[in-house]
Amino acid sequence: IEDAPAGTVPPRREILVDQVVENWQRADLNPYDLSDALKELRDQHGLKQEEIAKLTGKPKSEISRFLAMQRVTPDVQATVRGDGEGRFSRRHVVALSKLSPEQQPVLAERIKTRFGWMPASSG
Repeated sequence: IEDAPAGTVPPRREILVDQVVENWQRADLNPYDLSDALKELRDQHGLKQEEIAKLTGKPKSEISRFLAMQRVTPDVQATVRGDGEGRFSRRHVVALSKLSPEQQPVLAERIKTRFGWMPASSG
């Protein structure tokens, strides 16, 4: 970072904010890469969602959606994090976060096997 005096290292918070801003639009980024960074800014650096929104230039609602991804169960998070094929979009993970812990693996499996949002047959 150019603003840092010679021989000093910018604080982790500044580095993290810069990375979030730079990586926000990358299509190939796993949804949890940003979610984890925002969680760190909130939990370890004591920033409120409003402060994160100002620092990143993103709407508070978008910050909230990314932080909501942390509510996905650890097993389903592991599936999403391990997805090297990009089957899980941000929208998928936000949708998963709104479901009960029992429903999350069912939808995750549908996404993973490319059945998408089609309901299970009743017959």
